[in-house]
This record gives sequence, C-alpha cells and structure tokens, in this order.
Amino acid sequence: RRYLYDSVASHSIGYVKKISEKEYEKLKDEGYSPRDIIGKDGIERAYDKKLQGEDGYEYIEVNAFNKVQRRVAEEKDPIPGKDLYMTLNMELQEYMEEQFKEEERVGAFIAMDPKTGEIITMVSYPTYSLNMFSSQILNEDWQKIITDPGRPLTNKTIAGEYPPGSVFKVVSAMAFLDNGIDPKEKYLDKNGYYEIGKWRWRAWKVGGHGYVDMKKSIVESANPYYYRLSDQIGHKPIADTARLFGFNERTGIDIPGEKRGLLPDAEWKKKVMGSGWYKGDTILLSIGQGDLTVTPLQIAVLYATIANKGYVYSPHLVKKLVDFSGKNVTPITGEKRQVTKFPKKYYDELNEALIATVAQDNGTTKVLRTPGMKVAAKSGSAQNPHSKTTHAWVAGYFPADNPEIVFSVILEGAGGGGAMGGGMARKFIDKYLEIKNRENAANENPTNNGEKVN
Repeated sequence: RRYLYDSVASHSIGYVKKISEKEYEKLKDEGYSPRDIIGKDGIERAYDKKLQGEDGYEYIEVNAFNKVQRRVAEEKDPIPGKDLYMTLNMELQEYMEEQFKEEERVGAFIAMDPKTGEIITMVSYPTYSLNMFSSQILNEDWQKIITDPGRPLTNKTIAGEYPPGSVFKVVSAMAFLDNGIDPKEKYLDKNGYYEIGKWRWRAWKVGGHGYVDMKKSIVESANPYYYRLSDQIGHKPIADTARLFGFNERTGIDIPGEKRGLLPDAEWKKKVMGSGWYKGDTILLSIGQGDLTVTPLQIAVLYATIANKGYVYSPHLVKKLVDFSGKNVTPITGEKRQVTKFPKKYYDELNEALIATVAQDNGTTKVLRTPGMKVAAKSGSAQNPHSKTTHAWVAGYFPADNPEIVFSVILEGAGGGGAMGGGMARKFIDKYLEIKNRENAANENPTNNGEKVN
C-alpha cells in the first residue's frame, strides 16, 4: 500500500506488511493465508478484516502440462474489502504535527468532539514513515528509529503514561463536592505550604495564595487547598471518583495498543510496594502526582465528561465503512457512558472555575482567551523522573457554553503547563476557528467555477 501522507497520523493509521509465521498460526482459522499482507498497527490492524474482504476461488482441472481441461462447478466470487472513512481532519492533523516539529517538541495532542467521541486530531510526536515500515526497512533506518529518545514508535496519545499534575485537580474537586465540602468556603493559605508534623508540602506561589475557595484553587492552581481537603476526606473518595471518570481503565478507542495508566490506592501500594498508605500519598494524589499515571486520551475523556456534564462517548477514529457498491454504509459510533453519581450543579461549579481560569488575569490558562468565545481549560506542570523540567499539560473545551471540541495536550519536559502547553493549544484553537470560518463563508456564498450561483 502507498501512503499519500506518509508520516502524517502514522500512529492512528498504522501500516501493512506480510503476515508473519506467528500471526498466520493465530489467524489462519479466520481465512488468512501465508501470503497475505495484513495490518500491523493502528486502524490498519484494528479493521484489517473489514479492509481485506474475502478471497474468491474457482476449481479447475489441469493436465500434466498444466493446461486447463475443465472447470469444476464449485466456485465463489471474491468480495472486495470495504472503504474506510476516518474522523480525522487532515488539515488540522498536518498543521498540529508541523507545530510540534517546528518547536521540536515530544508529546501528544488530542482534539475530540465530546458529543460523538469522534477524534478530530490525534498527534503523537515524533511520527514515523508508514511507507518505510510497509516496505523493507534498512538496518541503519531501524537503528535510528529505535535509538531516538523521542520514542517515535510509541503512540503517546494512548500508550504514553504520565503523571497528570494539576489537570487532575478537577477530579479531586469533584470528590470534595461529593463529600460535603462547600465550594464557597475559603481557607487561608498564608504561608504557601501545608504542614503535618515535620512534613511540608508547598505551593508554587511564594508566600501563598491568600484566602482560597474552590474556584480560586482551580484558577490559580493553588496546591495547599488540595493538600488540606484531601487530608480531611482521605484518599478513597478521590480514587473512587477517578475510577468513575474512567481512570485505571482503557477508553476503548478503536486502535490497538492502549494502556490503562495507574491509579494507586492503599490496596495497590500494599500489594506492589509492600508498605502502607500515608497522608503524603493522599496529598500527592490530590494534585495528580505520586504514583498516579494517565494517558492523554484519558484526560481528554475526563474533560469531555465535564463538558457534557455527566456523559461521554467512547473515542473512535473511524467514521464509517462503505461496501464496494457504495450503497451499504456502516456508521461507527461511540458507546455512551454516563457518570450519574454527581448532580449537574457540581459540573456547573467546575465549568465556571475552568472558564475563569482562562478569563481572569490570575488564571493559569489566560493564553487561551478568544474574542467572542468562552474557553474552559486547566493547566498542569507535572514533575517526573525523566526530566529536570516538568511536563506541560493543558486540557479543556470550547465553546464552554456548548462544547464542540475537547482537547488535551502534553509536552514532555517543556516546563510550565499554562505557557507551553497553553501555547500549543492556542495554535489549535486559532487554526480550528480559521477553518470553521472559511467553511461557513463557503456555505453562505456557494460558487460554481468561481461564479456565484443564484
């Protein structure tokens, strides 16, 4: 197969190659032959059977000179494979990959329609050449790929497991609300740290954030608010809330290789690490640190649930399958999952705070302000063992009053989430609106050969 876009959306599309002996032994009962070319990754692998179609056959009788003598009656016509239509907007996909390339970033970006689960843009960078992988790879090219510190073969959107940092705070905030915390009640952060015995956990802001309620805790990303209240309610409500939002589970996206991340709790720590759960573990969990890891897609699903105020559709990259006649169309839809435990007013609290995080001058994502449109977003700067600088996160949705896009971005080791991650999200929002305005203008002024149609 020839891939026209080569490296664009390589992790989503995947590639084909000759079936291996191991694959044949596993798939031979499904009608595969040792000569078949099969999907090895991405949608090529997930939808391989649909794309392959079915072989036909005809029995013939030949003589000793291999000349056809007669045809046996039994035969079967081949069934062509189906055409597959993806949900990706390739203009946006190409544009965002180019932004990662220009800034020399390693990481991931996802944009999804929260009302359907359709993936609009899905960047894992660096990418790799599909045409190279679908043919014979030279040893020098292979060595270059496997030694690349950016790990181009890892689909970071679904298999990159990272500490989420402050983008996770909406989960803790929801747990606080569910455990009777008044979001309007203010706590004084006068020193810039929370103290238990000889242990101190600090705020990022020297001198503290002053009086902080839930909204301000999200707007300014005030850590001591979470230290105090997580210590008050314990880790279990936070872990239970995270599970309701899908953490520690795969989202069910329609490509292989998705990982679950890790949601630590007392049972896990005792089993895996052989030690008890401490207050410090709870405090770190509340701000998205410690042993907690997530995928960028899990974060997108979390913010889609908040945007929809209690439900989400499973993410998917395929829009429809069409048979060779063009008449039989199979739409691909996401499975709806509802988080019914929390009332709408809790989601309203989070939505208001996320909007303020962009709109207010003290907000950590003010870089995302967009004239004429409300954007809701949260940034995060996640400490990690792989780099001295933090991973930069931003997640959110827009327009906040009727969301049509939810986004999630992580830039490995890039530093501050609001500035760096927010800057990448800013580029997407601008390009998305440019395309949307262009399409709206075209629909309002249809033309034929450059002339207006009356």
